[in-house]
Amino acid sequence: MSVMNNNTAGHSRPNTAADPAQSQLNPSSPHVDPHQLDHISIHSPRRILFLYGSQTGCAQDVAENAAREARRMHFSASVSSMDDYDRSLLIREHFVVFIASTTGQGEEPDNMKKFWKFLLRKSHPSDALDHMEYTVLGLGDSSYIKFNWPAKKLYKRLMQLGAVPFYEPAYADDQHYLGQVNRFHLLDGTLGPWLTGLWKVALEKYPTPPHLGIIPESIIFQNSFSLSFDQRDITTSISKPDPAPLSADIPEPGTFLATMMQNRRITDTTHSQDVRHIDLVINDPLFPGYHPGDVLSMRPRNLSKDVNEFLEYNGWTSIADDPLTIVENLADHPLPKHISHRQTLRSLFTNYLNVFTTPRTSFFQLLIHFTPNEDEKDKLREFVSPAGQDDLYSYSHRMRRTIFEVMQDFKDVRIPLNYILDVFPVIMPRSFSIASAPLASLQWKVDLCVAIVHYKTKLWKWRTGICTKWLQSLHAASDPAPSQFIVRVQRGTLKLPKDPSTPLICIGPGTGVAPMRSFLHHRIYAQGATKNVLFFGCRKRAMDYHYREEWEQLEREGTLRVFAACSRDQDEKVYVQHLIEAQGALVWKYLHEEKGLILLSGSSNRMPADVTRALQRVIAAHGNMSIEQANDYLTKVEKEGRFQQECWA
Repeated sequence: MSVMNNNTAGHSRPNTAADPAQSQLNPSSPHVDPHQLDHISIHSPRRILFLYGSQTGCAQDVAENAAREARRMHFSASVSSMDDYDRSLLIREHFVVFIASTTGQGEEPDNMKKFWKFLLRKSHPSDALDHMEYTVLGLGDSSYIKFNWPAKKLYKRLMQLGAVPFYEPAYADDQHYLGQVNRFHLLDGTLGPWLTGLWKVALEKYPTPPHLGIIPESIIFQNSFSLSFDQRDITTSISKPDPAPLSADIPEPGTFLATMMQNRRITDTTHSQDVRHIDLVINDPLFPGYHPGDVLSMRPRNLSKDVNEFLEYNGWTSIADDPLTIVENLADHPLPKHISHRQTLRSLFTNYLNVFTTPRTSFFQLLIHFTPNEDEKDKLREFVSPAGQDDLYSYSHRMRRTIFEVMQDFKDVRIPLNYILDVFPVIMPRSFSIASAPLASLQWKVDLCVAIVHYKTKLWKWRTGICTKWLQSLHAASDPAPSQFIVRVQRGTLKLPKDPSTPLICIGPGTGVAPMRSFLHHRIYAQGATKNVLFFGCRKRAMDYHYREEWEQLEREGTLRVFAACSRDQDEKVYVQHLIEAQGALVWKYLHEEKGLILLSGSSNRMPADVTRALQRVIAAHGNMSIEQANDYLTKVEKEGRFQQECWA
């Protein structure tokens, strides 16, 4: 069958249409115009609102798919991020599904923060939401200590305000392998059964009108957006306009233009891992600055070479630079705020649409509508069925196939241009811990320490992460035209002690050292602090000991004690947790006797758990406690804010 043929890279499909811009806009399969469902008004009891908080797009994807399913049952379904929703209308909503993901160490997503602060206002009466029935779905990762905290806190707070749960909450786990492949779609066996139960309860409360049947899955809803191409004036010119520039974003509040000053590799050139020190400058007079430990986010771009290949494969090259206007078809589904309505196909696929990521299940669900090949339809239906999840895992996640590669496998798929904003996910911002201290320099200089994600898939193809591939390609100030792009600075989750005399223990293996560099620079250069300890981990001292010269200089000056675990420099591997135990007396003195603070940053795989167990053993040994008592002690220290973690997958 063609879907399993991997030798498709570089092959384009012939375009036989006389006018691609018009002939490729709409599907030939049956579809439902949402306006045909206007018999369900906003005041109807069969209205259901989906509010999501999403950091990477997972919760948004779940919400939008659930809304599509609700519309098939003739519910009036609206979808919005929590922060974009008009909170003054909340007192009118009677049936709401909240979907909340988790970021950082139990933090709510960025597009949920304002909504959450609003709910926490003490002025709200205890019956403020007694008219509302609700449920909550949490999307989390059990490798983090505060698993699904935003969803759990949201569920409790809504109840405190008088809202009544109509259905049990669910807390899905991304650590399960089905969570990894589906990114919460049918995740770990939680979402599928939970949604089935949700619709059962919803239909019992609000049955489908007798004269209306459930709209079959073979019918696709009308596109949320339409692409209206400008009319060509062939009498005046046949030349193409220049492609849209990479800075075509609509500036959002709180974003600023950054200029790249350095883009320097700091690992040895013979080392397998490319880690970059990136130096940015923000000269905007309105920039409010940042704090030690803050996070900088940016929205990456796809590279021209990759975009050209994708456009050619789909037969869109001839119209790639034709100006167009994006028209919104649904009142409750606006275009993302950072995307201008005036675009070209090239600018859309360069700046905004992510076709080089591993697809979610919703992508496969939509593809069913866009292939006339019955064998392909059957395979896609199998992938999205509960019984087909193992096969989907093997095909998609395990092999790390991208959306583009899936389209190359399913050769008869033709995605209409009017559906590209429904089918392809938007490129999401990527966040990096700031590795510099704001008071350590005379201008708003921002340093980053970024590992280039580069690996070989099980298809024996080299893959580079979308953001790090883009960062690799950017030019520094030493080049004729240094790169500029939009950034946003956000508060980090790690916090320094208020008193600089309080001892600080930093644990930051690999690029986890980035926020530690920010904290240590601030404490040493701005506050004069001297009780500072850094536990750093790498493979080899000569290969990937990030900022080694800086740490050794600070150690000579007496302001820092450094313990570096270079795991491959000896026969027996040594990691940061081993050095923590070896320095147990110092750790116990700073933590217990002097009420110091421990900060941990880095990969969320095994490292945080290994470090936590090492700290428990140190506490048990030097505090004359059992392991159970040491665990209770460390939990108490964490609640006091003296053991903080900021780890990432």
